[in-house]
Amino acid sequence: MESRAKGLEEGYAKQQEQEELKKKLESRDRELSETFAELGNELAPLQRKFKTKEQEMKQSRAHSSDMEGKMRSTLNDFLNDVKSFRGLTSAIDAWVQSDEPQQLEIITRQLSEVADRIVGRKKDLEQVTA
Repeated sequence: MESRAKGLEEGYAKQQEQEELKKKLESRDRELSETFAELGNELAPLQRKFKTKEQEMKQSRAHSSDMEGKMRSTLNDFLNDVKSFRGLTSAIDAWVQSDEPQQLEIITRQLSEVADRIVGRKKDLEQVTA
């Protein structure tokens, strides 16, 4: 009987230790849950800020891409105008050698058209870079 009582006492003591350990673990679990909740509350504004910055960066990239496209287009237009001027230079040289008055009118009109296009391109470039 004594050994049975001793066994029950040991079982009870072990059960008490397990209960105590369980309480400590539950307490630690609550503490960690509270800590995680606090960290989550601190992290939320940082996450919002990060998303805002990320959105701003995407918008900036899109705007830069649009600007680059407009600038590239304006540059190509200028290059085409330079080619037109070079072609007119050849036409002027030919006119000087032939001395035909009709050619002078055609060349003058073409020069005026190219000059007008360049003025328009300059305005486009000013708008793009403004």
